[in-house]
Amino acid sequence: MRDQFKITYNIGTPAPHSLPPNSDPAQMLDAVRVMTASIARAASDLCGGLFVSGGTGYWVERENAAHAENFDGVLTQEVATVFEVTTEPHKLTRVLSEMRRAIRHAVDEAKVLDVEWVHVTIQPIQGDHFNVKEV
Repeated sequence: MRDQFKITYNIGTPAPHSLPPNSDPAQMLDAVRVMTASIARAASDLCGGLFVSGGTGYWVERENAAHAENFDGVLTQEVATVFEVTTEPHKLTRVLSEMRRAIRHAVDEAKVLDVEWVHVTIQPIQGDHFNVKEV
């Protein structure tokens, strides 16, 4: 076992039903694939690998929502892509910095994605690896 940090990046993109008129849902899916592949490559280069999952995210869209006691407004649905990496404590600052740049690059590279905010969770963990063939 060793000390590590688990870093989770939640990135939301528009749900198909919320795309502007004349938008192509297939083009949006392709853009999400491009973004995901680019982020996966950068994360693997930095941390050796990652876990990617997808689902549906929800958030309340309203003005001045930062640090509100409660959130009221329009409930918005999005396609959520979650990237999870682990890294050693001495690499944490560099990984966070490089991943910010990599995510920005991936969103720019995908062109049609409307991504503004990325939610990041950082947790200290105890990590371990083992070879199933050697157990």
